[in-house]
Amino acid sequence: MPSERNREDAQSYDLITNINVGKLLPKNLGLQLPLNLGVSETLVTPEFDPVYEDLNLADRLSTASTDQADQLLEQAQDYTKRTSVNVVGLKKNKTENQRQESRFYDLENWTFNYGFNRMQHRDFEIAAQVEEQLNLGVLYGHQFKPLEWAPLAKKDSILTGGYWQWLKEINFNLIPNSISITSNINRALNSQRFRERSIRRYLFY
Repeated sequence: MPSERNREDAQSYDLITNINVGKLLPKNLGLQLPLNLGVSETLVTPEFDPVYEDLNLADRLSTASTDQADQLLEQAQDYTKRTSVNVVGLKKNKTENQRQESRFYDLENWTFNYGFNRMQHRDFEIAAQVEEQLNLGVLYGHQFKPLEWAPLAKKDSILTGGYWQWLKEINFNLIPNSISITSNINRALNSQRFRERSIRRYLFY
């Protein structure tokens, strides 16, 4: 049977949205922009005071001054908030009005990724905790038009017999088929501040 001292009031919500922003823009832009947004919050309020576990938290709040009650409640609660913004596959596609032949300097050769995640937390022991992650990515890719060279395929070649046909079909591509370059940047931040015990105890005097 669970202890009554573990009773608490928990409130939370979780919201995730996926939007293709490119669909909302004029088609002649040819922009592909998939956007993912997420936010969630959890707030847990204990029924009993986390220091004096035999005392009801509501009773402690009712006997404290307004400022002390706000600090007491903030310290007693367990709160976590997460937010995220992600763009995976941002690029420009060719439209019907553009030439379809690809050039190495075309903007359509580039793809961009962006991701940002942030977590904020506090509880009875931790006054403030923040974790952040930032991810940036760039991808360049291009396929070249083949430049083939078949040195033995000439009609005036001395290799006229059917036996030599396989030699006449030998060819070489003088340039690479494709090129791909990827670059990623990752950054992380983690900060945490514990509550001062002297201040924590002062709130309950």
